[in-house]
Amino acid sequence: MKKKKFLEQKRTKGRYKSILVQKDAYLHYLSRYIHLNPVRANIVKVPHDYPWSSYIYFLSDKMNNGFLITEDILSMFSGDMKKAKNLYREFIEDNIGNETEVIKENITGGFILGTTDFVGWIKK
Repeated sequence: MKKKKFLEQKRTKGRYKSILVQKDAYLHYLSRYIHLNPVRANIVKVPHDYPWSSYIYFLSDKMNNGFLITEDILSMFSGDMKKAKNLYREFIEDNIGNETEVIKENITGGFILGTTDFVGWIKK
């Protein structure tokens, strides 16, 4: 039993990490990456079917008890929240299978996601 528990801990070690994200350029890509994790893991076919995801709150008017702020990301798509929700859904669901490339191509040092100027500014 102890060996099994150790192996489970070892397998998940380093699973969660933090990165610094340039909000204006990459936050919506990171949001897409997160919402599509259950799809990439073959748990669900579409992200809104994953019951523990916040994705449904980005698309609907469901109350989220105030713990989730969707407006920052949705406003990147439109000032009209109804239109923004539709555009966000398209952004997420139309890119299933292609969503990780933007992040992989623009992450620096494994923990900074942003433009070259942003990375330079952070490294100063």
